[in-house]
Amino acid sequence: TSSATDGLLVKGIHSSNAHAFSAGDTLYVGTTEGTVTTTVPSTPGEYVRVVGYVLSSSYIYINPSPDYIEIA
Repeated sequence: TSSATDGLLVKGIHSSNAHAFSAGDTLYVGTTEGTVTTTVPSTPGEYVRVVGYVLSSSYIYINPSPDYIEIA
């Protein structure tokens, strides 16, 4: 819950039963600071950037893409 005390995963597999994503989902940077979402941002001025994929109900593969696209 805190990167200062818990660290920060930049690339790898995150284990958690607390997420509500489904296996196979693509995860994007959320439009709310500090969030990820399965919804592709679509508002002009927002950015689309893939940050990972859901492997199962317990595992998320985190591997942020270096590419991002600004919605025009």
